[in-house]
Amino acid sequence: MKRFYFITLLVFCFCNSLRAQSMRDTLSREDKLYTLSKIWKEADYNFVFFDKVPKLNWDSLYIAYIPKILATRNVYQYFKVLSSFMANLKDGHTGVQVNQNYWNQIDSPPITIVRHGNTRYVTAIDESLKDQVPIGSEIVQINGKSWPEFFASADLENNEWTGFQNSELELTLLTPDKRTLKAVVKRNSNVLFRNKTMKMIPGGVPVVTKNFEYKSLSPQIAYVGINTFADSVIVKNFNDALPEIRKHQTLILDIRQNGGGNDAYAIEVAKYITDKPYMIGPMWSARNNNSAQKAWAVFYHTPKAEYEKTTWDRHPGDTVNIPKDLKPLNMPVYILTSQRTGSAAEDFLIYLNGSKNITTIGQTTNGSSGQPLTFTIPGNFSVRICAKRDAFPDGTDFIGVGIKPNVYVEPFFSLTGEEKKDLELNKALEIIASNKR
Repeated sequence: MKRFYFITLLVFCFCNSLRAQSMRDTLSREDKLYTLSKIWKEADYNFVFFDKVPKLNWDSLYIAYIPKILATRNVYQYFKVLSSFMANLKDGHTGVQVNQNYWNQIDSPPITIVRHGNTRYVTAIDESLKDQVPIGSEIVQINGKSWPEFFASADLENNEWTGFQNSELELTLLTPDKRTLKAVVKRNSNVLFRNKTMKMIPGGVPVVTKNFEYKSLSPQIAYVGINTFADSVIVKNFNDALPEIRKHQTLILDIRQNGGGNDAYAIEVAKYITDKPYMIGPMWSARNNNSAQKAWAVFYHTPKAEYEKTTWDRHPGDTVNIPKDLKPLNMPVYILTSQRTGSAAEDFLIYLNGSKNITTIGQTTNGSSGQPLTFTIPGNFSVRICAKRDAFPDGTDFIGVGIKPNVYVEPFFSLTGEEKKDLELNKALEIIASNKR
């Protein structure tokens, strides 16, 4: 009976998810309520970071979002309301994931902006905007509103930098020479990229980032970039490059763009890098939902929240022994990190923690890891709720904090349009050179 019910529920979700293949399609009242309730329920039972949002009343928030989700007129608005709902949990492994239909219809202007303090500046533009949007300009207003007012607007289809493809935004700019300009720009970055007509200034024609890259920087220094741990091919790429890497005396390993993936693939790379005979992975915890304990708590008037959200099933970090027949690189390794380094890439750093041959260089990592519970919702989206809480083997928390590098490098920032300098790589080369003196 349970198995039959489970299969029926999956078919129900799958069929409903196929009803809306466009961001402009509508969803039924039942689908909207089901989705909001499903997310509320799964998070209530499984989300592992309620202690990081102590002022959040999850039940009250759910009730407050019922009229919001019912008022949505299309799939895009529904997606944004659900994303807003889940954003209150403040976790990088928890949220609504976009699908290809989203990217086919939702776009952003071909402008690179950076936030410096509370101010947003233009640092690159598509060539088509060179006479309208000067590089280095501050974006003072968007659609005649300050940024906070724009984001707070009730217009769900036009209160973010992204929006329906080819829709327009009016930017009020303060140029580097203190002139005030207005420019109307289209949300068409994806269109230009797919048509191969995008040319960013500075930067030229954008290229797709490789998941793996090996190159020799000098007879002494090898460079390896690993931009994901989500594909087993990464392990093969690394193993194939090992004979060339071994010809050098030092390795620079770049994981600045690595948002994570699968710890198993990260471990296979880490085995060759560490100078230790074993590695220890993150310790982890999961919520312990005991229905009997919950019932007793109610019966004896014990605060049931103690049983619902603060009791844990804890596990030590896995110990990975390095095979005796494995030949490690046995060389200094400089690992480049950034705020984009996250998830399995952070676990990778934890497995390597304590390796004396490793120096990390760059910025503090993203501070988001764990195992998300994933399920599909109507509208052909998937939802992630973090159900596994990671920490250093000794229990030190890095979620929401990040992992600090041994050598901090201030990230590159310029408003002059100059070509971006690779400050982290340059720092690694500088340290390597100084160590040889």
